[in-house]
Amino acid sequence: MEHNGVSIDRFVYTCDSTQSNGSSEEFLPATGLGFIGGYIVLVIFHLLRWRVDDYLTRKRELLADLADFKENERFIEETAKTIDELNREKEEHSEIIQQINQDKCDLEKQMDDARFEQRERETQLARKYETLLKLMESSNEKIRESGLGEEATIHPDDIPHARIPKLPTPPAPLPTPQWKGLTGLIPPMMSLDQMMMATQFRPPPAVPAHLKAADHQSPPMKVDDAVEKSGLAEIVYQNERVRRLEECKLIEGTCQSCFQQIHRNAPICPMCKSKSRSKNPKKPKKKD
Repeated sequence: MEHNGVSIDRFVYTCDSTQSNGSSEEFLPATGLGFIGGYIVLVIFHLLRWRVDDYLTRKRELLADLADFKENERFIEETAKTIDELNREKEEHSEIIQQINQDKCDLEKQMDDARFEQRERETQLARKYETLLKLMESSNEKIRESGLGEEATIHPDDIPHARIPKLPTPPAPLPTPQWKGLTGLIPPMMSLDQMMMATQFRPPPAVPAHLKAADHQSPPMKVDDAVEKSGLAEIVYQNERVRRLEECKLIEGTCQSCFQQIHRNAPICPMCKSKSRSKNPKKPKKKD
């Protein structure tokens, strides 16, 4: 078919080849249509094909975005589940740590009570031991006065030498050489405080002749003063120990996550590595 000397079929074929970048696609025959009608049909065809291609491209992009969305949603769900499990495990560990701390405090309290009771028993044993020594010496004197001889006297080995554990006490220096004469009279299992306490049951022994020259250098110390100073040293030691315990309690704080005892100004708990939360947070300053 020709129109003004130009073949419509050739025109359609030429336009279609140009629009498809050299492809030789076939189109519906344009016979029976005018030149303008065939051109309009060709333009509509290419417009529809462009729309279809654009739809397919956007569909692929939508499917890719949907796959990423589902993958991200699955990751969020798994992460939330893991966080819940960690929180439950943290709570379980916090309960265990709290129980351990409570047991530790109970044991420390029982140990302090046992130590205090041990000191009282040690003092009572020292007094009973000194009383027994005094009775033994008085009995031996009576035996010697009666003329029965040394064989009838009570030997010091007859007294049971039960070892009394030496508790930590502040060291106290011997005030004068007079106390050197007492070292051979007091059994070695008695501590210094017990020795001080034991001297109140007997008068001080005579000073040996080789030590009398030092009397003018340092005057002898009374037994009552020594006992008084020994008791004062023990009181000072106990007060200092109580003061240190109170200072430790003042600088200690409790972690709100693991309930472990930490420094009250620590920014991060050394046990659970969580940040400390202040009970009285600072209010943000208002901007003018």
